[in-house]
Amino acid sequence: MLTLDLKQTPYWLDLPHGVRLKLRPLGTSILSEVFAELRDDEAADEPAEDGADDVSEDTSASAPPSKDLARARLIATRTVLEWEGVGDATGKPIPVTDEGLAALLEVYAIYATFQQDYILPAFRVADEGNGSAPSPTGTSETA
Repeated sequence: MLTLDLKQTPYWLDLPHGVRLKLRPLGTSILSEVFAELRDDEAADEPAEDGADDVSEDTSASAPPSKDLARARLIATRTVLEWEGVGDATGKPIPVTDEGLAALLEVYAIYATFQQDYILPAFRVADEGNGSAPSPTGTSETA
């Protein structure tokens, strides 16, 4: 059974180190945009068909982030409205920016909690509707 207990309005998510994010509810439209952008980025990163590319021998310094981290960054840029507990080197609060969100997600405890408490629940709701329906007799066992 699909349970529709989704949030309808922006809400605050508490993260480690005293950080809070005010987030838009994460739904299909945002996830679809993110997956489309990730696919486009993957296609752009594929080498040319003739085998020639401009990549130097040592690419370790510019290796792309993992797919999960890239997805989390894109989701954050589309859903974070405000934050609290984030400041510059002097402790002065700073405004939310895409670069700031990317830096914030480099803190593993922040990334892991954002992933676990915000992103994964959206996938769980999507998965609930993908199971097999019960048979008309109320059991999945076939005769």
